[in-house]
Amino acid sequence: MACSTCGSSILFGGKKAGSRKYCSKKCLNADEVGRISDSVTDNQVDDLVVQIRGSACPSCKNEGGLEMFKSYFVYSVIILTSWKEKPELSCKPCAKKRQIKDLFASFFLGWWGIPFGLIVTPIILIMNGVALIVDPSKKHPSKAIKERARLLIAQDILTTRKNAQQGQ
Repeated sequence: MACSTCGSSILFGGKKAGSRKYCSKKCLNADEVGRISDSVTDNQVDDLVVQIRGSACPSCKNEGGLEMFKSYFVYSVIILTSWKEKPELSCKPCAKKRQIKDLFASFFLGWWGIPFGLIVTPIILIMNGVALIVDPSKKHPSKAIKERARLLIAQDILTTRKNAQQGQ
């Protein structure tokens, strides 16, 4: 089983809170928002998703059409290769710009590590190509934007609780 906070494998022991399992007390304490998010209802999430999707894009300020879009990036330097997935809330045109930028940056910076640069770079280029073609905002809200909404609601609940405790 994997830790709910850091994703590390848990073979023996660990800490448990509700349906979540953690590798250490540090990870358990760090995931307070995650535990609260388990109690957020789907109706609350759906209402916030509608609000988010109708909001202005954080990048270009155009109204509506927001979704969680992914972009991928890799760079290599001799024996070091680093790659990451970069999810971001934006409109489709801003997401395409970022995906194209990361595609070209990965194409020029990804190959220079041996052996992983040669292995990972083509994968990242294909993933960016697919991300450019697939439009998660066309149909229903994506799982990623729903999860983001769930965490925003949980963060708001946590902030309200802490403010109430400080007021007592």
